Amino acid sequence: MAMQITRAWILTVSAILLCVLQGSWSFAATVEEVALMKSANREKLLIEGAKKEGKVVFYTGLIVDQVVRPVKAAFEKEYPFVQVEFFRATRKGWRKRCWLSIRRKDTTST
Repeated sequence: MAMQITRAWILTVSAILLCVLQGSWSFAATVEEVALMKSANREKLLIEGAKKEGKVVFYTGLIVDQVVRPVKAAFEKEYPFVQVEFFRATRKGWRKRCWLSIRRKDTTST
């Protein structure tokens, strides 16, 4: 079953990933404020932060060839200034790795 990747889906995934990266940005708005914004300024703020960060790690348990690589390719096509890396593991494995990154305050580690 093929998954259709839409712009809205990419923006949703990017917003979730950007929330994970919240500690690395220095703009005044909090993650909660950005999530609740309804204006066009929201996307501009997200894009500016993404350009500054330049890289995001996608922690997942999804199938790499059928889901992860197509999502990575679509995201990088839409946002060429952000490099997407992915880490595939079981729920326990990616949770552990994600928490270790957060504890180290290293939002781009793999």
